Amino acid sequence: METLVLVIESSEAQSRYIKDSINRELGLTCLVAKDLGKLKQILTMHQSGESFIAVSNLVLPDAPSGEAVEYCRKRGIPTLILTSTFDPEVRTHILAKDVVDYVIKTGDAIPQITTLIQRMIKNRGIGVLICDDSLVFRKEQRRLLELLQFKVYEANDGVQGLAMVELHKDIKLVLTDLQMPNMDGMALTVELRRQYSKKELAIIGLSATGDAHTAARFIKSGANDFLPKPFIQEEFNLRVMQNVEILQQIAELYKMAHCDFLTDLFNRRHFFGKAQEILNKKANSAQISLAMFDIDHFKRVNDTYGHDTGDQVLKVFARILDEVCSPHGLVARLGGGGVFGTF
Repeated sequence: METLVLVIESSEAQSRYIKDSINRELGLTCLVAKDLGKLKQILTMHQSGESFIAVSNLVLPDAPSGEAVEYCRKRGIPTLILTSTFDPEVRTHILAKDVVDYVIKTGDAIPQITTLIQRMIKNRGIGVLICDDSLVFRKEQRRLLELLQFKVYEANDGVQGLAMVELHKDIKLVLTDLQMPNMDGMALTVELRRQYSKKELAIIGLSATGDAHTAARFIKSGANDFLPKPFIQEEFNLRVMQNVEILQQIAELYKMAHCDFLTDLFNRRHFFGKAQEILNKKANSAQISLAMFDIDHFKRVNDTYGHDTGDQVLKVFARILDEVCSPHGLVARLGGGGVFGTF
């Protein structure tokens, strides 16, 4: 599903700058509305089949009290607020409108906007588990997480939490309260960390105990971070997104080290390391198969049609091999040219 960005701004210069920056940095289509009337017209024309994210000024000529933001909220459109002024009263007024976040119009406003939009789109494929026996706190955390576009799961104790993580493989972050029945947050953290490393799953401990040692206990038990209750929306958002981004960066570094940059298959290093693990696990198995593929006359393809065409041949062959063989074993590109292996 395509994501469209609504830029709701009365200043033509500002809206053009925001639109061009989002298109250039993220490759997303922007629809500009200079007032509430234009916004309603745009959304009437796009009633289904698209996903929206809005970047909106709080004050518009025909909507001086944030009516455009309220209109987006009622349509279920996650909204980022642009504001020229900031003080505690303005902050409270903005966050009361159930928005994702606010961005102050300063020199780094555009990078903040593009980073938030990119993060929100990526979040749609990431599951977050809330583990808390308090329905009130679960409801508030769900509200904030869904504004950030995460897929949200809930559990009311550690036992349910373990089962949810096992069942839903897209869960990459667990938010766990300390005090829960059956299995508390500390025990849950220890057990999760026994099963999943910090490069696979992030854990944030939460507590309203006020004990200065609780944060240290959580982190020593395997948590990545700690957040005291009650929390403010901005700190909650920042800690959640920071931990998800660290997981993503670890995954990207792993891919750089273990995958072939051209075909996205695993590389020689990963293949031989993983193959040894498979051999060790199946030492007593009577059936272990190994296949190697070398594309005939591949040099002739490069010499005749150029290396760009040769690269396309490798990509297509790798995709076919991956589709056929990956569900049953290990596929990798072992060397230059067209040498591939499966196990």
